[in-house]
Amino acid sequence: MSEQGKAASEIEPPVTPRTTELAKDGTALRHEIAERTQGDEKRRLEELHHITDAIPSLIQVLGTDGAVLYVNQAVLDYHGLTLDDVRKDDFRHRVFHPDDVERLREERRQALARPVPFEHEQRALGKDGNYRWFLVRYNPLLDEHGRILQWYAAGTDITERKQAEEKLRHVIDTIPTLAWCNLPDGSNEFLNSNWHEYTGLSPTESHGWGWQAAFHPEDLPALMAKWKGMLVSGEPGEIEARLRRHDGRYRWFLVRAEPFRDEAGKIVRWYGTSTDIDDRKRAEEQLRRSEMFLAEGQRLSLTGSFSWKMATGEITWSQQLYRIYEFEIGMPVTFELIRARVHPEDLTLLEKMLEQARNGESDFEWHYRLVMSDSSIKYLHAVVHARRDQKGQLEYIAAVQDVTQRRVSEEALAKARLELTQLARMMSLATLTASIAHEVNQPLSGIVTNASTCLRMLASDPPNIDGARETARRTIRDGNRASEVITRLRALFSKKDATLEALDLNDAVRE
Repeated sequence: MSEQGKAASEIEPPVTPRTTELAKDGTALRHEIAERTQGDEKRRLEELHHITDAIPSLIQVLGTDGAVLYVNQAVLDYHGLTLDDVRKDDFRHRVFHPDDVERLREERRQALARPVPFEHEQRALGKDGNYRWFLVRYNPLLDEHGRILQWYAAGTDITERKQAEEKLRHVIDTIPTLAWCNLPDGSNEFLNSNWHEYTGLSPTESHGWGWQAAFHPEDLPALMAKWKGMLVSGEPGEIEARLRRHDGRYRWFLVRAEPFRDEAGKIVRWYGTSTDIDDRKRAEEQLRRSEMFLAEGQRLSLTGSFSWKMATGEITWSQQLYRIYEFEIGMPVTFELIRARVHPEDLTLLEKMLEQARNGESDFEWHYRLVMSDSSIKYLHAVVHARRDQKGQLEYIAAVQDVTQRRVSEEALAKARLELTQLARMMSLATLTASIAHEVNQPLSGIVTNASTCLRMLASDPPNIDGARETARRTIRDGNRASEVITRLRALFSKKDATLEALDLNDAVRE
């Protein structure tokens, strides 16, 4: 045997009548198995068709390109077509609403390319010539490698729900507020006429996510974060944001959203309203500014305030009053706590105030002192006014001012005035003393001079009797003048009424 023949004999067994018979039997067995498999597949397919035909939903089996491979009897009965009719290329254009075909064309093409279930809503033409709404859910059949083999689609009639939604949209369109309806993914489906009139945006401009253009750029990030959080949680929520009016002015709105769920609890729509709260926001801002001004005014004037409800004993203090008493801000205030701070000598004043309040006196005030933790003293002035609250309960409102600095200043001023008065008295006494000395010294000097002159005249030889007699008369005159000065001083210090006397100015000048 040649080498080539030998190699062939080693690879292929020799053909004998027995091997030929076995080969024929194997081929027949394979044909038999194939026929049985095809029969099983056919029976399973027939069973599947029987099952799907019994389901009232519209079921389709699609190829990877979206072509119709099979539909159940419900589809044929609804459309009034045969299986050959639905397998034609123009089936979708003949039975689906033209607006929906265009609307879903690209979305459906992209969805069929991904091995992920999806759904959409569309209108289908029935054999009665009317369109009805269907929710079509698509689920892929995948091989062991995750590749798409076929698509299974089930359509559920949602016409009544859509009609109810249409009625609801009509109601939304007529309510006197800004209302809207969004899809489960958060994009807008419908905005009522009030919303369009207010913002000036057309339905085309605001559809989908276009509504974001109406909100203030500074508020939009927080608004979108809140909205996305609600879409994830499925819980209702609200947020405040500024919405632009058609004239370009922004106003504050309270935006509320609520999910609408189907029988299975799945969110099918979001409904919401936008309520104008601009006036409220402005009032709140004015109130905050007023509270800020009041708090700053109290801080600058060292004045605190409190309220005391007689029926409940509730006491409310302002922050400045906490600072005056040097208590921790926000801690509960009781009369025991207040008594512990009041000066022991002024506790009777506090008790008197409480008694006045219990007796229903409307207005009163009092001055009292506090002893602080460092033993320093504070002087306070409180003014109290009684009023009735909305329930008719008696409530006291008080203003308490820290007058320590004023009290210290008043005491320093009083001391300075006393010292000034004493100094003025001393200066007045010195001036008066000098004036008295001057008034008394003049006649005394004249008396001494005249007496000396009189002695010299009497001592001369011969004595000058006439001159001595004249100087003696002058001495008597000056003595009388000194006596008159003393009399006038006595009248001055005895606070007697002044008397008017005639005075010859010429004599006064000559003198």
